[in-house]
Amino acid sequence: MIKTTFRATISDTDLDWIQDYKEEHDLKNNAEVIHHLMKLAEENEKNSKWTKDLSDIRKQQRFTKEQVAILTEMVKLI
Repeated sequence: MIKTTFRATISDTDLDWIQDYKEEHDLKNNAEVIHHLMKLAEENEKNSKWTKDLSDIRKQQRFTKEQVAILTEMVKLI
């Protein structure tokens, strides 16, 4: 693995937030904070995709129920 220095200028408030976050999640250094946040971002993307998939499934389910109701009415008329 190639190590690269990452520097950023942030406000004191943001630095305090990072320090507090490190302590709360028992992270030893800023690299662990970045890796932790990257993992959370990936999980968030997965959850967003699953949420969209569930929404699509519910729409399809509603459509199917409507179609079944229409077909049921048609069969009754025969």
